[in-house]
Amino acid sequence: MSVRRNFQFDGMPTSYELIELGGLERGTDESAAVKATLGEPVQGALIDRSTLPLIIVGYDPRRLTEVLLEQRTEPETSLRPIAVAGIQSASDAPAVDQLADLVIAPHAPANQLNAAREALLELSLKLRELPVGEDDGALRLLQYLDTRGRPLQPVLDPASRMAYRYPVAERMLDTSVAHVLELLTDMSRYGLLSRGVVDRLYVCPDCNSYRIPVKELCPECHGPDVAMEVSIHHFRCGYVAPESAFRRTERPICPKCHDPLRHVGVEYNRPGQFVVCGGCGYWATEPELRAWCVDCNRLYAPENLRVVRVHRFAPTASARRVARAGTWHPGRERLSPRDARRGPATAGDEPIDVEAVDEDGGPPTQNREMLRKLIEMARPPEWPMTLYLARVRVPGTASDDRHLWIRKAEQALSRALGRRDMMTRVGPDSFLLVMPESEQKKAPSARDIERWMRKRLGVALEIGRIEADRALQLLDRAG
Repeated sequence: MSVRRNFQFDGMPTSYELIELGGLERGTDESAAVKATLGEPVQGALIDRSTLPLIIVGYDPRRLTEVLLEQRTEPETSLRPIAVAGIQSASDAPAVDQLADLVIAPHAPANQLNAAREALLELSLKLRELPVGEDDGALRLLQYLDTRGRPLQPVLDPASRMAYRYPVAERMLDTSVAHVLELLTDMSRYGLLSRGVVDRLYVCPDCNSYRIPVKELCPECHGPDVAMEVSIHHFRCGYVAPESAFRRTERPICPKCHDPLRHVGVEYNRPGQFVVCGGCGYWATEPELRAWCVDCNRLYAPENLRVVRVHRFAPTASARRVARAGTWHPGRERLSPRDARRGPATAGDEPIDVEAVDEDGGPPTQNREMLRKLIEMARPPEWPMTLYLARVRVPGTASDDRHLWIRKAEQALSRALGRRDMMTRVGPDSFLLVMPESEQKKAPSARDIERWMRKRLGVALEIGRIEADRALQLLDRAG
């Protein structure tokens, strides 16, 4: 039977749990060093792991990532303080750096282990001060970001369609990276998260994949069998062509005037290069450039690719109040438009994330789950907003034309909305519009929106104001 020994932090005894992933004898040595400094870990199935520090000893980044993902997936352990011991650097395993709170280098001396212990215990105390919140992944994510005091960074992942992913958020929200981005974008638009640009990418305009290598093709037959050749310029007759076009014996012969070319710089020179097609023989000064999407197997002109931005996200003061209250309804400390503007400028004036961020985008159709939370917590008078139900007047057309007409209306309405406004479809031909207000800016009237849409974009709408309860009912029915 092992001896259980607690270590101290500010006079308070605290325990820890240890998971050993092995790795020949190295795991045993590393675990022994941890135990020698921190004491014996606690064991047993009845341990409350919600705030209990965890140290994972292992040397395989893939296996470490798997265990960390398991911990961050379960609601009970998603927020717990976790350190990893055994890998040399978090840069060797980017996902580990995001999923773990600390990375302890192999064979760390006692003073580094003690520093790690104090950091884990300080985080444990912060977690103990949090109220038991709702069983809500988005709320737990805000609590995670608030207690860690660091932004949610995207992790490079070649297997992801957008080249990056957010492993902590994906696990806590139990959804895909595309859905995570929708949720994070909604929270940033409403002032709960600020964001900063990490990368700027070109992606496929159809499937949003970043896997789009550039191909050089023949401008004539569009085949891929092209090669670069040195060009020859014959001074006497002015003929210019690839070197292979000049018949060769001992010296090149001009195919136009049939004179032999003897001396470079006197009779001819080599001014540059041509691209020559091995299939049809066509040659030109430049190849045809096309971006090839590996995922959907289509070719695009480079100028038609979508430009997207990848962001890091950090909680604002408004998000910290929600996180520390443990509910989307923080009582008297409710959110206000002034609070929503406290974040950096990137919180509200950047382009909108779809799978990543489309530089040409307007306000997109919102994630209904996040929109419901925002409507529930932002009730007048603390945070006034205007809610509209907009129905599209569809001419009597075939079903396919009807669908296209509604889609046109959705795109037009999206362009007409302001940066802080939101919308989502709640029926085959109807949309919920959410327009936050402030003392400086009031929402436009329903008639103004109808007139603007009809005059500027040629779309007929019927718009009426509704209350928050009715909006929530529509969201529930829309699923």
